Amino acid sequence: MAEHLFKLSGINGLSVEQTMLIPHPSSDDDHPYYAAIVRKLQPESPVVFVDAENKPWSLRAGYDVSVVFPQQGMRRGRPTWLRLGALRQPVFVSGDRCLEHFPCLIEARYSSEGKDAIPADRMVLDPLPLSPTMGERIRQGSGAPVGELYLRPGEYELSAVGKDDETLMSQHITVAATQ
Repeated sequence: MAEHLFKLSGINGLSVEQTMLIPHPSSDDDHPYYAAIVRKLQPESPVVFVDAENKPWSLRAGYDVSVVFPQQGMRRGRPTWLRLGALRQPVFVSGDRCLEHFPCLIEARYSSEGKDAIPADRMVLDPLPLSPTMGERIRQGSGAPVGELYLRPGEYELSAVGKDDETLMSQHITVAATQ
C-alpha cells in the first residue's frame, strides 16, 4: 500500500507489516519466530523491535517496521491487548443503552472533539453473534448484551447508534485515572 501511495503522491509513508507475527487458531500456522518471541517476552500489548541504532526492525523487506501481536486473551468478547499496557482501561457498557434496537453501535469520542471525529473506541452489541451456535440461538432471560470499551482517562461523549444511523442514546462520561 505504501508503495502505491508513493507512486501516486511522492509521499514516502511509514509501511507497517502487521500480518505475519500474529496468533492463529492453530499454532501450526504461526510464523516460526512468533512462538519464540511470545514464549520469551510474554507480551500483553503489541511490540515492535528496534536495533542498537534505534531503527525499527522489519520481518520482511519493503516494510519499515513489523508489529508482534500478543496472544489474544478475551474479556467480554474483546481482545485484552486493547488495554495497551495500562494506557487504556475497560469501561463497562450495557446493551440497555440500545433500547432493544440491535445490532447497536456503541462509540466513545473525546468531548473536546466533534461528532465527526474518529471514535476513541467503538464496538457493536448484538444479542446474537454473526454465526450463532444452536445454544446461542436459544436464549431466555439472559438480558441485554454487554461489552467494554477501552478508553484512556478523560471526558467522552458516549453514543448508541441503531442500524439506520439513528442515535438511540447520548451521554457524557468521565473515565477516571486508575491508581
